[in-house]
Amino acid sequence: MILLNPKKYDIQHSDKRFQQIIQKTIAFFENKGLKKIKDDDHQHTWYSDFLEFVKK
Repeated sequence: MILLNPKKYDIQHSDKRFQQIIQKTIAFFENKGLKKIKDDDHQHTWYSDFLEFVKK
């Protein structure tokens, strides 16, 4: 498991495709917000919208 600080994450060591995936994943969770992530986790609903995101 990789723990990261999205505001200080250095992705320069990776290839272009990986950089794009990480940037989009960070944006997904940053846009969702911590409160919404926690609320969804308690309701067991966050996983489905993340799967929808992954499909894209």
